[in-house]
Amino acid sequence: MRKWFICVLPAMVLLTAACVDPYVLETKESYLSGEEGSYGFDSQTVLHALAQGNTNIFTPEATTTGLPQPDVPPVQWSQADFYRVAEAFHEFMWQDPMERWHLHRLAFTVECEDAPFGPQSVSLTLFRTLRIRQDRANTRFERYIYVEPRANEISWIEASYFPDIFSMSSVDPVQIRIPAEQALQIAESQGGREARLAAENNCTIFGSLVGGVRRDVGKSDWLIRYSGEGESLPFEITIDEQTGEYEVTYSKTK
Repeated sequence: MRKWFICVLPAMVLLTAACVDPYVLETKESYLSGEEGSYGFDSQTVLHALAQGNTNIFTPEATTTGLPQPDVPPVQWSQADFYRVAEAFHEFMWQDPMERWHLHRLAFTVECEDAPFGPQSVSLTLFRTLRIRQDRANTRFERYIYVEPRANEISWIEASYFPDIFSMSSVDPVQIRIPAEQALQIAESQGGREARLAAENNCTIFGSLVGGVRRDVGKSDWLIRYSGEGESLPFEITIDEQTGEYEVTYSKTK
């Protein structure tokens, strides 16, 4: 079963009358349309293929499992590796460079027993706003890409909303100085490893970086949460994605 630490972020954004068109204030945002699907790929060869310029590496799948295949070992991919696969898929799927889209959220998951290998799945939330109607407001388009190497699978969701009320924030992936794998290492060294061993590795690690979501307004923090059985929370830490400074916000072992 696919596990993702997902929250509906637009609802977190607070609007003020001073910065929003009165037309928007009087209008509710509506879901216009949506699609989803999944493709297969070979996690053992995909990075080499992309390095050789081969992008014909994705095959349509009728169903999505999100389950690790027993013959596929844990990967040791960097954030850049996951991003490279997502970029290739985005252009393959939509014939549209991903750099034209804004990154709203970058998230990863890894089962605790695989923590030494690094993140094992990564999801991206992308968005764009366009004026495609005669109305006064924009339409927001969102794309979600889930890269799951151990399942040899990449899945996607596309949706559109009108009018764009929630003004999603973004983070520049090029400017992230503490990538996912390094953030996980910091979490492990500052109590995460101790917490998961105390839980006998019966837990899952969720990490997320959301544009503009931080203790300091306008900046971004990694939030890494070790989640155990029965909704228990053995460990949680926030990490500044620019400096690596951290704050342990919960530790069951201390």
